[in-house]
Amino acid sequence: MRRTSSFEISPVSEGSYVVGITLRESRIAMDEFAYVGYLNNEAFSAEEFTATLHDDPKVVIRERYTKTAKTIIQVGDTMSTEATEPLGLLVEIVPLMNPAMIKKGDVAEFKILEDGEPLLNQSVVVGRNMGAFRHSVDSQIILHSNENGIVSVLINHTGIWWLRLIHIERSALAEEMDFFSRWCSLTFEVK
Repeated sequence: MRRTSSFEISPVSEGSYVVGITLRESRIAMDEFAYVGYLNNEAFSAEEFTATLHDDPKVVIRERYTKTAKTIIQVGDTMSTEATEPLGLLVEIVPLMNPAMIKKGDVAEFKILEDGEPLLNQSVVVGRNMGAFRHSVDSQIILHSNENGIVSVLINHTGIWWLRLIHIERSALAEEMDFFSRWCSLTFEVK
């Protein structure tokens, strides 16, 4: 059963608004073959994990995960600093420049944080809403954060942009879970 939630925001003044959410922890379990497919399809940087699996259909892999999401909304012309400040989420993507200031042709930088600390060499999928062509391979790229936890994105179009990542690690509590992951996304609009 799929559950959805929604909420309304009614800003009372101009400014840059940041909306963030953390969903409760969930768990999944699947055989190794399905798990390798899941890693290749979702994590984009899980080679080190797939190399250690045995590809045995009898083995069940268990993972616990948490998802966080953040969006930046610009109301009017007044820009505020909240857009470039971390919210303190488990994992988050923080723009180093207010996205309302970003124009087509700019290189935008984003800091990837886990528990407030830079996340190094993390794969980040970057894309934009392309309407009917939204599932095109050309509509997304995979970048990696540098030694400071920063990814640089060439903004080559206007419209809705998104960044997402899955940070996955082996669980220290191997008797309960094999892996734990933190999912994260950020959306914003470039005018």
